[in-house]
Amino acid sequence: MALAQQRYSEFYRSSAYAAFPRRERSGGRFRTDAMIVHQEAHENVDPATSELVIGVTLSGATPARWKVGSTWREIEARLPGCIGVSPIGEALEMSVTEDHELLVIALSEAAIADLKADYVPDCVDILNQGHRKYHYDQETARRAHAVWSALSSTDTISSLLADAEVQALLASTLRMIAGQSPDTRRTDGRVDIASLEDYVRSRISDRVSVDDLAGISGLKPTRLNETFKRQTGQTPYAFVRSVRMRMATEALLAGKEPLASIAYRLGFADQAHFSREVKLHTGVSPSKYRA
Repeated sequence: MALAQQRYSEFYRSSAYAAFPRRERSGGRFRTDAMIVHQEAHENVDPATSELVIGVTLSGATPARWKVGSTWREIEARLPGCIGVSPIGEALEMSVTEDHELLVIALSEAAIADLKADYVPDCVDILNQGHRKYHYDQETARRAHAVWSALSSTDTISSLLADAEVQALLASTLRMIAGQSPDTRRTDGRVDIASLEDYVRSRISDRVSVDDLAGISGLKPTRLNETFKRQTGQTPYAFVRSVRMRMATEALLAGKEPLASIAYRLGFADQAHFSREVKLHTGVSPSKYRA
């Protein structure tokens, strides 16, 4: 297989990155790959691929250096919400000094060709400028989380939704790189509920802390608690719990996935805990709710 056509996920599994914990999803007509990865400090070279690789920092504030061609660039602190865009068909050398967690989306050659043929003929030229700096754009980050969520199921409707989210992510990324979308960090102290829900959904099997939500929202943790309660009537903790319960009822209605599997996937302690929470939320047991 030619190096420029190697899928990024294949490289990741066979490189030094393979030692780092990760969760993977893939699907859709465009064969989109997505991973949530926990990386330690490292120096590595990502090879040229025909895919556009987008990385959204989920946790950890770490300095980073990267090089495409002969030019080194750097950022003092890659914060939660920062977005990196690796170029298509070019190698990327990375040096990161601290632990961090990323959501990585690899957008296939097919998705980019579809965009180029039907909408933006010079999209590759625009996208390949994205590596020049790290970006902060809540809409693009939200779209990346939406792709991860859409890839959680592999049925036909979910695949259709994943393809639509991929196209939306590409459009948002183009706008971000071209400077057509403003820095969307809130300056009015309000919380972007949609972005936070996408983030929680993408990490629902993990423990999502107030610090994590604060990093995504651009607010300090104490300010987040105050403004979240004032804006929504809920605490951030109650919000995470409500998102988990919505996902639980969605899973029950979507098919015949075993209850133990749903409980594990959505971060409940065990099936008994899952059943208690569903009954508390809906008034009936999971099996009766599904029926």
